[in-house]
Amino acid sequence: MTQGLPRRAMLAGAAASLAACAAPGPDGTADFTHLNIAARRDIPYGDHPSQRLDVYPAALPRLGPAPAPRPALVFFHGGFWQFGSRCEAMVETLCSHLAARGITSIAAGYRLYPETNHAGILEDAAGAVAWATRHGHEHGAARGEVVAAGWSAGGWMGAMLQVRPQLVHQALGVAESDRHPLSGFVGVAGPYGHWPTRYPLLFSLFEGTTREERTPNAFVTANLPPSLLVQGMLDAIVWPPNAIHFAEDLRQAGNPAQLRRYPLRDHMTVMPGMGILPGSLSLVDDIEGFVKGPVTRRA
Repeated sequence: MTQGLPRRAMLAGAAASLAACAAPGPDGTADFTHLNIAARRDIPYGDHPSQRLDVYPAALPRLGPAPAPRPALVFFHGGFWQFGSRCEAMVETLCSHLAARGITSIAAGYRLYPETNHAGILEDAAGAVAWATRHGHEHGAARGEVVAAGWSAGGWMGAMLQVRPQLVHQALGVAESDRHPLSGFVGVAGPYGHWPTRYPLLFSLFEGTTREERTPNAFVTANLPPSLLVQGMLDAIVWPPNAIHFAEDLRQAGNPAQLRRYPLRDHMTVMPGMGILPGSLSLVDDIEGFVKGPVTRRA
């Protein structure tokens, strides 16, 4: 354990930081031939080298009419806000499988600590969502419809955009309005409660904030878009009560919130890509049902 940070999380982050995006072809695409998906890589949404995203466009059915476009899903990777990559195998697996099922998926990179702090990270998250709002329809998504999603630290980022819509309004350069800029939110093993300051390594990341200012639960109001919270019940890094209590807070405010508990999954295996495990695509199934169900009906 390093400064209170679990050894397992450090190892996971180190592995993630070594991940590299699949080499793009001469036209800027990367092939997922087994799924008939060509991901377009390294699209900038800002000037910083980390402000890049990969788009996995929705696949069209080989037979029959094309369905109505679905909202785009913007996914933020995890890594304690300090490491990780949009090119991790489990992120690529999730996005490519969702695209194969007709959901345009966008893996977004962002600046990491110590290059920036929590405010800069949220600014990048909002910038990626703003890009998807403006350009998602160019890649097969419904015009202007976006679901924010993320795993671990990325789940916290998506949750903050869900409960603080003004962050996305600012990135879009529009005045705040009654219309929420998101169509929905998917959080996977996100730290929504007191967790972000449990480890001394994170103190300076959130320096100058109160518990309320860094906690999505504290910003919950009525009239939020639908949420899907997914939690591995064996998670010893981000404890299950984070998702359970956040779902309760959302529902008590009158917001639709689904909670999926995976009994035999932990912080890592809640994500897809662990092919040796039965039901390794459970998350893909749940997100597909969420986007094509309550999110699309709301849109």
